[in-house]
Amino acid sequence: MACRCLLASASAVAFPAIGCGDDEECDLGSLTRDLGGIGLNDCRIADEDNLAQVDRCAVMAWSEGKPFRALYEQPDGGLDALVCEADERCQWLSQPRVRGPIERSDCASSHVAEEAGRTYVACDEPGVARVVCE
Repeated sequence: MACRCLLASASAVAFPAIGCGDDEECDLGSLTRDLGGIGLNDCRIADEDNLAQVDRCAVMAWSEGKPFRALYEQPDGGLDALVCEADERCQWLSQPRVRGPIERSDCASSHVAEEAGRTYVACDEPGVARVVCE
C-alpha cells in the first residue's frame, strides 16, 4: 500500500512529511518517532503482559518533561499510540489494523491519571481524528 501524506491539523504544518514512514507503507512506528522528535523516549508496545512497565515509562517521561511514545496493542490487533513532545504537546494516534490507515488527534492537554489501579498518561479532549496516511 503506498503512503499518502495528508496534513492532520494546524500543528501538522511543522511536520509536513508526517505520515510517511517509508515509500512502501503507512508505518505507525516511523510516524510516532517523527512526532516525538529529538531525544524521544521509546516506552515500547504495551500488551497485557507489560502494560504497567509501558505506563510507568510514559508517566516518568511526562513528569520530567521529556518526549516519549507509548504504544498500546488492542485486542483486535490494532495499535493506539500516545506521543508527547518535550513541550508537552501530545497526540493520540490509532491504527485499527496492520498496514491500515493511521488517524491522529491532537490532545488539548494531558495529565497523569489513576484508574482501577493503573497509573498512566491520559490525552485530554482529543480533537477530531484526521487520517494522516493510508
